[in-house]
Amino acid sequence: TAFDKLTITDTTFSKKDFADKDKDNAEELEGATMKLTAVSGPAAKWDNAKWQTSQKQGPAISKVTNENAIEWTSTKTQLKISLPDGEYELMEKAAPTDYDYITTLKFKIEKGKVTGTTDETTAIDDTNKIITAFDKAITPPAPDTSKVTFSKQDMTKKGPELKGATMKLSTTDTAVDFSTLTHTGGSNVKVSDGNKTITWETTDNQFSVWLPDGTYTLEETVAPNGYKVVTTTTFKVTGGKVDSTESTTEVDIDGVNNIITAFDAAKYFDIQLSKEDIAHNLIAGAKLSVTSKDGYDLTNVRITQGSAVVTPTFSNGNHTVTFPSSGDAYTKIEGLRVGKYVLEETTTPEKYLTADAIEFEITNDGELKYNGQTFVIGSRIVMIDRADPSYFTPVTINGLDKEDRTDVPDIEITIKSKTPTVDLTGVNPTGGDVTDKGEKTITIKTKGGPVELKLPDGEYTITPKGPSKYDNVPSTPFKVEGGKVVPTGTPGDIVIDDHNITILLPKSNPNKKSSKGSVPATGVGISATNVAGAVLVSAALTAMGICIVVFKKKKKEY
Repeated sequence: TAFDKLTITDTTFSKKDFADKDKDNAEELEGATMKLTAVSGPAAKWDNAKWQTSQKQGPAISKVTNENAIEWTSTKTQLKISLPDGEYELMEKAAPTDYDYITTLKFKIEKGKVTGTTDETTAIDDTNKIITAFDKAITPPAPDTSKVTFSKQDMTKKGPELKGATMKLSTTDTAVDFSTLTHTGGSNVKVSDGNKTITWETTDNQFSVWLPDGTYTLEETVAPNGYKVVTTTTFKVTGGKVDSTESTTEVDIDGVNNIITAFDAAKYFDIQLSKEDIAHNLIAGAKLSVTSKDGYDLTNVRITQGSAVVTPTFSNGNHTVTFPSSGDAYTKIEGLRVGKYVLEETTTPEKYLTADAIEFEITNDGELKYNGQTFVIGSRIVMIDRADPSYFTPVTINGLDKEDRTDVPDIEITIKSKTPTVDLTGVNPTGGDVTDKGEKTITIKTKGGPVELKLPDGEYTITPKGPSKYDNVPSTPFKVEGGKVVPTGTPGDIVIDDHNITILLPKSNPNKKSSKGSVPATGVGISATNVAGAVLVSAALTAMGICIVVFKKKKKEY
């Protein structure tokens, strides 16, 4: 990662009045509620105790429940805290009375250097490692105006303000001039259309404007990333109070505090994933987790494997969902929002190596991105587990009579490795006697039962030699891979299935034709010797059912 070699940097946070921006040694501005979020790096996993011990000076800090963040209220003393390399966000949750909020600042600390993109409300002094937030005093509201606050939230009514929506407030009342009205919060605030329209981008803080009585229309022109544009609301301000609304979507009105909350519906997408070996066979027994890097609550997701519904577990403030892999079906996760995620293997099945984590992203356009490629949504993410080369696969060898399937003792079984990295000197079978063992070869004599041993992954041949009353069985090649024994040759009298090797020995036939082509004995002896001439003599012993052909040799003449 970008933060492989970490350093710790004493970083100071200062809060100043915007009017004092160019003054040296200006007093700190008290009463702002500030929030610092660790987006990445070690601090993203700190607990409250770790944050407390990292503070060097300043006001009291407290960790935010279920968030990688701390909060404090600004005082006359700057906050100094020792921070590790990582990515951070600084926001103002509540401004002092009669002040506006700062724009949320994203910054990074790497190898002791503090960097970030600032605007007029923030500044970074990398030399002294000071981050300063400047609050602007708000313009006193005009007479006969009332504060109306606009909130943008998720349709589930969970979580903080939605950032990134572009909102538009307009009116046709001739008495309203937005350029003269006081407002706080939001960013990129603009007045247009002859001062009859004001637009802003939503931030962590609610947007407020002091409005005279009249009729207004609130529209959402751009939805936040991962949401649908849904908001169009008409409302009236009468006697300084919001007293009626007409809306195309759900809107909450707090008539006491004049707060209009508009809700956006999130976009949800489904993905598929699978846990496979290098041969693309599905692997069961792994535990996989998906974590939202954006901090989404994942308790709403639905996970299925084929027709089976999976019951997952949740952790990390419900930002992580964990579930088992399936050896029979792909895993489908329904209900993921637009954002970035990490797929990890938290428990690895025996005989496999743990796979590297996979980061993936669901885009606002409904695309799936991972491993540097872009796919249509619904495409499958494949996580590969490679075989553990140090894993030894249990193998059971049985030597049986081919006819009656009874155990045959005294079979000499020779296993030879063809893989350069395999060393058989550490293999210790049970159920048989080792008569020879070397780095590449081991010979075992059976005792009339199964022989059990453990073999590392590799390619082998097995050669059995049975007792004298049995014919020998040809050598058979096989391989051990991923915890299984797999035949690599033509099936014959050595049967290989999963972890088992069965040798079927055929009994020798005492009446079979010898290698010299002699005729099997019948108990009848017939000789045709010293017979002169070239006459073919034949005799049939019909009673015995035997036909004997005798050739008469021609006598040589001189």
